[in-house]
Amino acid sequence: MKTIIEMAREAGMVVIDDEYSLLPFLKRFEALVRADEREECAKHCEGINSLEDYYGDRPELACAESIRARGNT
Repeated sequence: MKTIIEMAREAGMVVIDDEYSLLPFLKRFEALVRADEREECAKHCEGINSLEDYYGDRPELACAESIRARGNT
């Protein structure tokens, strides 16, 4: 998975001054973007309406929980 810094450079970001002053900001921004994307994916999973299986489990809810847990690693 690419970092936000790699993606910014790929998109054409050019830093003339001190690049390292941007790193803390870019890392926080990356964390926010990734958290938002995980939440959107989890909500999509929750929106899938499957039938409960034999054990009463609903796989789409387990999927949403798993996606959200990725932010805790």
